[in-house]
Amino acid sequence: VFLGKHVEEITLDARGRADGVRLSSGKRIAANRNVVSNASVWDTYSKLVPESKLPTEARELVSNVPSLDSFMHLHLGIDGEGFAED
Repeated sequence: VFLGKHVEEITLDARGRADGVRLSSGKRIAANRNVVSNASVWDTYSKLVPESKLPTEARELVSNVPSLDSFMHLHLGIDGEGFAED
């Protein structure tokens, strides 16, 4: 985890999967497993991922999410032990 770093771009591999990020300093940081964006869906898919590499499904997702004057998202992680499988 890096704090206080400005991400310029989410980099993609040949299959179109996120494989790292490029910082505003030009330094590239490769992901060990996944890339998680804390930016809004609009910023992630319109500013951080190059449009030429954006899958059709992602373009459709973004175009179907209404833009809002204010936006907040909350990420929670819970231990699912004991929850029913269904």
